[in-house]
Amino acid sequence: MLFSALACNICANFFRRNVLTRKKPPSCNGGGLWTSRECYSKSGCFSCRLKLCVELGMSAEHVRLNAETRSNFKQKRNAVDVEVKSNDTQIIVHNPPSPELVVDRVLANLRRIDEAFDRFRSSTFNPHPASVCCLEDVLSMPSKLSVDYGAETWPTGYPDGYTDSEGSFLDNIFRRIRVGLARKNYEDNRKSWYFCNVLCAIEYFKTSDVCNVLSMNTRRVLAGRMASLISHLSNVFYSMRSGKSYLVFPDGVMLLGGMQRNFPEEMENTAQYIEYVKGLQLDENEFALLKVLLSLSPILDDATDSERALVMSQSECYAKILFSYVMARRGKEQGPRSYQEMLAFIQSVIQRVKVERDIQVFVIGMYMEMCPLLAEIISI
Repeated sequence: MLFSALACNICANFFRRNVLTRKKPPSCNGGGLWTSRECYSKSGCFSCRLKLCVELGMSAEHVRLNAETRSNFKQKRNAVDVEVKSNDTQIIVHNPPSPELVVDRVLANLRRIDEAFDRFRSSTFNPHPASVCCLEDVLSMPSKLSVDYGAETWPTGYPDGYTDSEGSFLDNIFRRIRVGLARKNYEDNRKSWYFCNVLCAIEYFKTSDVCNVLSMNTRRVLAGRMASLISHLSNVFYSMRSGKSYLVFPDGVMLLGGMQRNFPEEMENTAQYIEYVKGLQLDENEFALLKVLLSLSPILDDATDSERALVMSQSECYAKILFSYVMARRGKEQGPRSYQEMLAFIQSVIQRVKVERDIQVFVIGMYMEMCPLLAEIISI
């Protein structure tokens, strides 16, 4: 459909040029002796060709509206700088092209991916931890986020041994990982979240623009390092949205289940962390942008210069979109501070995950036996 009519591009361009450039309608070559189609066929009459366009349903109003939209788009695209003053600090930020159009489109895509991620995480997709041998096998296949596996019906209660609380804090964490990965506790509709969260994060990464343009080795490193980051972020936000002051998985299993009495300090630290995240007052769009920025944050020492430049370019683009959105949503007074708080939150996630990975190194032998994928990710 072109200008409300079913027509070819040549006729549509002819109609657009006449509407926008001619002040007076052209005169008919045939003097009214033929029908419009006959006159155009025999003499190439512009006037009759224009009449045929109108008879087909082409609208001059649609042409003018389209021209106005294109003009506004060019004006917005040519807007280059935004100046923001906050206290004694002056920040100059280069706007992304056509902010309203580009930002809305990017945010809509990211929200759709996040919705697919949430459905996939709570779906019946439930491979055994030992069934995935390496990252390259996962990355060589298309993302599964678009597949509808159907919603899972969760079991009630915890696996045997999960809520035991003897020993130190780390002893309890390692016990929960071991119980979660054990084959006897991993059947029917029960999931091993230590494995499934990482697998979901990798499927999320495979939807990104940079995934398929990087070499397999760089893709493997980036996917392995971002998987723990996205897994951590997903746990925190799911718990926060569920109104919990502790970390909980979609099936209702607490990450620190059974440890409340013996380790109140750790439980309180988790509650304070969730309160800190709540204090950021992130909406769905800001969360989606922080998630993609976090996925692009790992350092790629072994990548080529062009690959590092590509990832950095993507990260800068999303950072600009986040800044533009935050400024539009929160205003010039709160926007710059909120933006800096969000960047600080990304760094806090990175630091927390680094501590978690350092701890999990002590159980890499268990991972190699029970879940080779986790062992590979910890070793990257």
